[in-house]
Amino acid sequence: MKYKKLFLSIFSFVVAVLACSCSSSKGIPFADYEWRLNDSTKYVHDKKLSWVFNFDNYQLSNHTPLLGSNVAIDRYPGLRNYLAGVIADCGLDVDSVLLYVPTEQKVVVTYRDDDRDIVPSVYTSFDGKRISMLNVFDMNVVKDDRSEMYTNVYLNKGKKRLVAVDRFPYGRRKIAMITILQTPTKEVEKIAEPFGHHALSRRVMDYSSPSMVEPVGWDMVRRKNISLLNYDLGQKLQKLKDSK
Repeated sequence: MKYKKLFLSIFSFVVAVLACSCSSSKGIPFADYEWRLNDSTKYVHDKKLSWVFNFDNYQLSNHTPLLGSNVAIDRYPGLRNYLAGVIADCGLDVDSVLLYVPTEQKVVVTYRDDDRDIVPSVYTSFDGKRISMLNVFDMNVVKDDRSEMYTNVYLNKGKKRLVAVDRFPYGRRKIAMITILQTPTKEVEKIAEPFGHHALSRRVMDYSSPSMVEPVGWDMVRRKNISLLNYDLGQKLQKLKDSK
């Protein structure tokens, strides 16, 4: 009986470990791209130039971590679980992670086309008109001409972070650009050590505090402008491909 109980305990432990491992891998389905930085433009692109992204930061260098695979993220202890938590926050059924730039607090993902139940807090028309909609926008009347961007912001109070998700067309494909506004907690700072002090946090402040609403607003405006830049890049890249 003793041996039977011992065997069951060991078996349960192994199953639990395997389940956690599978869950972790499933939570971060990398697309396995290799990324490069153009030194002059500071654009980030894959080998075949299928994707080109602009993070509006001329301080990017060849030391900037551009993570597009399991092998790349596994070099940094704790970062995989951190990213899995961010993806869980964002409310999307992520199909693949194209690129994660931890020092820019940016994740670019593709997702399955089942997001009509996710009502945006704001949607942006690419004709220049800006419209705020607070929980009244009907996703059943979404335009099919790729002229709008949808935004949701999620608060994880326990982890002291905001996750802003912009869904928009990149050429003919749908992507989401996730921006992580992270408070520099002890847990996060430990994960950030290989990248530098406060590398996973844009500001040294509590993003979960209502008193920080103004600096949060500054970061939200910058985040939106970067997403608009990448929408424009995707459209231009598609026109270039169509002209060949």
